[in-house]
Amino acid sequence: MSRSSFENLWLSAPPAEKYFDPAQVSELPEAARPYLRHSIAGGTPLASAGRLRMHGEIKLKGWNKFSAEQIIRWGRGMIWRATVRMHGISIRGGDSFVDGQGAMHWKLFGIVPVINASGPDITRSAAGRVNIESIWLPRTSKVHSDRYFLVLQHKDSMHRVWLDTPNPLLPAISRRAWPASVR
Repeated sequence: MSRSSFENLWLSAPPAEKYFDPAQVSELPEAARPYLRHSIAGGTPLASAGRLRMHGEIKLKGWNKFSAEQIIRWGRGMIWRATVRMHGISIRGGDSFVDGQGAMHWKLFGIVPVINASGPDITRSAAGRVNIESIWLPRTSKVHSDRYFLVLQHKDSMHRVWLDTPNPLLPAISRRAWPASVR
């Protein structure tokens, strides 16, 4: 996850051309409407990219502190880059799904490669991740029943992201890690 590819993904986002109208969600299932109406004020430009900063703990042979930054770019993918501290040692890297390709890269001290992974399984997993994390860029999408919030296609695998709304302002989202056809 080079700094330049991270910034290039952010800079590739076009300016907003559409604006949110609450009437746009009237045809959507009840599960999706409250979330979108609460998440987007009427007249808000519909962003094509979002930049998130986060920190917390991640489980890597025990719980370790991390800080991370992520860019999600509608239509292209995402890059998540993080620094994890394990026993005082810095491990830097992240996951990405950009233009149809998934990858994981992690380096000890930001120099010595520890993990370099790509291929169909990494790509399929990363496609599912970017689909579920696209909830941070709320927009309308293809919707199937009252329970599915969105259904997104990546090559020959379909990802369903479920939105359950016991509290419509704080939805629970979930997805299968692997499509039903993959065992």
